[in-house]
Amino acid sequence: GRTLLAPMVLARMIDALDIGSNARVLDVAPVTGYSTAVMAQLAQSVVGLEADNGFAGAAGKMMQALQLQNAQIIHGPISM
Repeated sequence: GRTLLAPMVLARMIDALDIGSNARVLDVAPVTGYSTAVMAQLAQSVVGLEADNGFAGAAGKMMQALQLQNAQIIHGPISM
């Protein structure tokens, strides 16, 4: 029931956020962590909150592989 945004759509959304170098960002439902990694290049820190344990684990490993010290993926509920 979930889909990934096309890269151009994601880029436009991130651009519209106007993320500054001192921003702290919460990325809800990052699935693969791609959006978290992109925003980590712009912000001071980014936390990706992912409900699916498998996606969260894979995305966390990707953050480590990319050596992104200012990005982390946390597994937890995303519904209110």
